[in-house]
Amino acid sequence: GYDLHKLMTGAFGTLGIIAEVTFRLHPLPKHSRTFTVSTGQAAQLAPLTAAITDSHLLLEAMQLRGDSHGFHLDIELNAHPDAKQSDILQKMIQAVGLNLTEAADEVWRARQMISQQPERLIIKATMLPDQITPYAQEVEEKDGECVVQSHGVMHAALPCHDEMSVRLAEEFRYHVGLGSGTTMLLSSSPQYDECERWAFIAEGETPATLPLMREIKHRFDPNRILNPGRFLGGI
Repeated sequence: GYDLHKLMTGAFGTLGIIAEVTFRLHPLPKHSRTFTVSTGQAAQLAPLTAAITDSHLLLEAMQLRGDSHGFHLDIELNAHPDAKQSDILQKMIQAVGLNLTEAADEVWRARQMISQQPERLIIKATMLPDQITPYAQEVEEKDGECVVQSHGVMHAALPCHDEMSVRLAEEFRYHVGLGSGTTMLLSSSPQYDECERWAFIAEGETPATLPLMREIKHRFDPNRILNPGRFLGGI
């Protein structure tokens, strides 16, 4: 059957009311430092990202940010200063001809800031790690911006001010589908009809997907009192 935890978490309140939550806590890192590497082309960061992932660095988190100002690889290390992890990272960066700078913790709020942009298509896409840089480059070329976690989950904001910009978003969805990835439209501006008609079902999914989602909604909430219309398609 369904994984009810994930089903409820991703339902945005359309299937049930969460009355009690149990959290598993993890200790905060004691020696956390964040660094950023910036460049003009996402492809320049691809070999570096792979090298860091395959290294023995004590990596806490890594993300790629892309917008009209370029691309920025954020790296969070969690290691005691005596381990000289930052020195190792510095040598890796210099080996590919780039510069490393220390960054503030605010860079990790970038994904949240993407999701709060009004009058834009907010898209969540999943992809293989080696597809991150080409798709991030495509988003930037379509006048958008994105944040991608190192495991291949992207949040992107794309323009939706006219029919052409919506077609570019559909083109991006198509390319992600060709790479066996998935896309979901999280939100769009209600003032643009073209955005509301944007196909949010990822390329390759069967036409039965939307009716199935509606049936799940009916089973859990037959009277449609739980956040109706939260998803596109009137779910």
